[in-house]
Amino acid sequence: MMLLLAPLVACVTESDAVSATKQAQSAALLTQKRAIDWSRANEDASQSGARSIKRAGDTALSVPLLLPPTTVDISAAPGKITFVEPKILSDAKGYSAVVASSDFDMLIDASNQMILTDDVTTADYPQDFDGEYRSIEMGSQLTIGRYGALYAIQFICTNSVRRFCIDEQTAREIVQSLQVQLP
Repeated sequence: MMLLLAPLVACVTESDAVSATKQAQSAALLTQKRAIDWSRANEDASQSGARSIKRAGDTALSVPLLLPPTTVDISAAPGKITFVEPKILSDAKGYSAVVASSDFDMLIDASNQMILTDDVTTADYPQDFDGEYRSIEMGSQLTIGRYGALYAIQFICTNSVRRFCIDEQTAREIVQSLQVQLP
């Protein structure tokens, strides 16, 4: 058996080249820094009696530090969830926090950056919003906006017996309990 290689020849018109360039530009990830409402965040922190939190990293926080209180009352059984001290890493764009409970770990990724696409603009996401709840393998997730910052929150089940350890109502109740903390 003999393989013959034939040269590939392509003919591209100017309109094809312009179209390809526009597609490449729209596919590129554009980020935009979001304005943070620090005065409202600081006011909320002072009203809630925020506690001081230890965190890793020397940079000043670029977004308000939102964390659940130690105990959150929920409407579903068992009626309350207790969280341990969070582990927090911060950088110039935001922070990541892990807050553990007996059934799940709550992962919070906060950022002052937004990825813009043809489908998503800053007008689509005001300073404060509650995003869509999604059930994922071994947990759930939702995205919220507070004070202009974006917070991606995941609940990862740690109890292997309960694959779906948190429902939408409980996740939203926990998110509603988040308080601005002082670094």
